[in-house]
Amino acid sequence: GAQCAVGIVLPTIDGALNVTTEAGYASFNLAVGKSASDYAFTFTSAGLVGTGSVPFAVRYGDAAKSLHVKCQPSSEVAALAFAHQPVIEFVDAGWNRIHEQTRTVTATLRAMPGAATLSGALSAPYGDLAAFTNLAIDTAWAGYTIEFSAEGVAPAETQPFTVIAGAPVALHLRDGLGVIQGGEP
Repeated sequence: GAQCAVGIVLPTIDGALNVTTEAGYASFNLAVGKSASDYAFTFTSAGLVGTGSVPFAVRYGDAAKSLHVKCQPSSEVAALAFAHQPVIEFVDAGWNRIHEQTRTVTATLRAMPGAATLSGALSAPYGDLAAFTNLAIDTAWAGYTIEFSAEGVAPAETQPFTVIAGAPVALHLRDGLGVIQGGEP
């Protein structure tokens, strides 16, 4: 029978890739699982010269369906701007990034101990991506998550991450510890 292969390896192809010819024709009913341009199918059959399709594009709708956290915070230090700042993208139903958005993305601390505070610029404009630049959390704890939201689309949440205590910056003496005189306690 005839075989079909896609010219790009990354997307999935749904449908029967091997079909039996009928009256000299092979009919394929295929679906490509990722939007892109310049796809092409190649058709081969044992003992025959292969042929290919003209290049074609696959598009999902332009409407953004949800947000996606492209870059996740990782192990961060309390009270300092994250070393791994979140980057958010709008995606369609096929997880393809949508470029033509003019919305604002807002960050909200979700999983946290009682008094932790998320600080920095909590909103970022979306052009090609929404890149946060100075988010920080003031309290050490394991399991934080941040939710990102924008009007009209489903929100996205980070993977749980840890904020560790930073290096000490000052020493404080407390009353009642005694007085040191002449180098002896």
